Amino acid sequence: MYPNRPIWAEVDLSAIRDNLLAVKERVGRGVKVMAVVKSDAYGHGKLEVARALDPYADWFGVSFVDEGVELRQAGFDQPILCMVTPLPDELDAVIKYRLTPVLSDASLAGQLGERLARMEWMSAYRRDFDVHVKVDTGMGRLGVWHAEAPETVARIEAVPGVHVAGLMTHFPLADGEDKDFAREQLGLFARVRRELGKKGLKPELCHAANSAAIADLPESFLDMVRPGLALYGSYSSPHVTRNLDVRTAIALRARIAAVKTLPAGTTVSYGRLHRLERETPVGVLPLGYADGWRRSLGGRAEALVRGKRRPIIGAICMDMCMVDLGGLGEVTPGEVVTLLGRDYSGEKIEVEEVARWMDTVPYEVTCGLSERVPRHYLRTE
Repeated sequence: MYPNRPIWAEVDLSAIRDNLLAVKERVGRGVKVMAVVKSDAYGHGKLEVARALDPYADWFGVSFVDEGVELRQAGFDQPILCMVTPLPDELDAVIKYRLTPVLSDASLAGQLGERLARMEWMSAYRRDFDVHVKVDTGMGRLGVWHAEAPETVARIEAVPGVHVAGLMTHFPLADGEDKDFAREQLGLFARVRRELGKKGLKPELCHAANSAAIADLPESFLDMVRPGLALYGSYSSPHVTRNLDVRTAIALRARIAAVKTLPAGTTVSYGRLHRLERETPVGVLPLGYADGWRRSLGGRAEALVRGKRRPIIGAICMDMCMVDLGGLGEVTPGEVVTLLGRDYSGEKIEVEEVARWMDTVPYEVTCGLSERVPRHYLRTE
């Protein structure tokens, strides 16, 4: 990629490290921490983030097998949990790269056992292959339904060469104002664990807590927690207690490509959605929805120019958007504008704020930044 591209994202690896340490302080020494780096570390860059967290993370969490393979090939030795159930043709890679798959049915476990035998796993490592089982306590997505979980876990454990080392569940609404449903889920999860205990099965790692639960549901910490959004310095909703000392780890910046003064009455951008009420200096930024700066931000978002908030006007284009530069004096092409994160003056636009402008969740803001936005990695200590 051309090194001087006039848009870029700055990723503060020191902030991500400090955010993980804040989580560790919150949960205490007896609880392991899985750093969730799926979806390219929520758009921050999984390899660079994993390197920054390597001395501190007990586990890494990803969604897909290929993400886990990439971490292994980069030299990471921590256990890596692949949270999306692998397909049968991915099992060889799961074994080869010592990834921990999340299973929810005995049939796939049987296929894994067959592959283990064929690849002579036991001869090479002299131990069973660890898997985790996901229990659906109300998410309605992946996992074995909680009422069926004890029997399913027992059947998976019975597969030669396979060991159920972990049991997990997931909250759909830990960040809601009412935490009752999350607590009901924890009750169902505890029931499954008790039933397994009656069968003599006690998975070593039970885990449920995402970032919101880490903040508000200490009873969910169990043996391990799975922070994702908290690592990158955001909260998923206004109903999550701000009790983690975390800070935003990303800033999105652009250099002004052009400045022109337009007369009153001029319309700006596609659809003629914005009409200037007075003569206005307008800056053109080389950033658009192809970069992940969504079309819905037109007329809603703001940018920091010289430490002052100025409105983004008109529809966002594929490769450009426009900013009202009124009240700033003479602004010239090449000046830096901050659309997300902390400006060089110290002013900032939080990820949560951009999410409100987009009518979405903070996760989507950073995950949506496209690959053509270069990431520049910083350490601020």
